[in-house]
Amino acid sequence: MMVSMIVQTKMNPTPPDPVQAKVMMIMPLMFSFMFLRAPSGLVIYWFVSNLWAIGQQYFTNWMIGPAAVPVVRPAAERRLKNAGTGRTGDAAKKP
Repeated sequence: MMVSMIVQTKMNPTPPDPVQAKVMMIMPLMFSFMFLRAPSGLVIYWFVSNLWAIGQQYFTNWMIGPAAVPVVRPAAERRLKNAGTGRTGDAAKKP
């Protein structure tokens, strides 16, 4: 169960807060110790639920594709692309 939780945690997007990211990586270990004394049916249910969530996340990541890498364009190119987009004069009066 702990391995499935670690895989599920790694597949999900990393939280922007570094403290929250560390807590999310410690949670599988904590849950493993908490479930040592739990009934086996509950652990099997949790394990199957983790497998289902891993499959859903894999399919979602496959459909969306890899994250786009932001490219910073030079300031001159940004100004050129935005040129003429403002409303001035008679163009501002038309609906």
